[in-house]
Amino acid sequence: MAIGSRSVGCVGGFFGAWLGGLTVVNTGAYTWMWWANTALSMAAALVNLPIKEARVVRQGAMA
Repeated sequence: MAIGSRSVGCVGGFFGAWLGGLTVVNTGAYTWMWWANTALSMAAALVNLPIKEARVVRQGAMA
């Protein structure tokens, strides 16, 4: 499972770099990519806001 999740990260890294290059070729600047990155970051933050993490209760020191 860990290898699969790493592969997804590599694909995301590839598409990020590729779309950045495509944006520069088509528009001559990275401005559009900065705004797209900002929007995606805000969307990710909003999706994570409702997550409630439970407290970890420690049973005692292991000897």
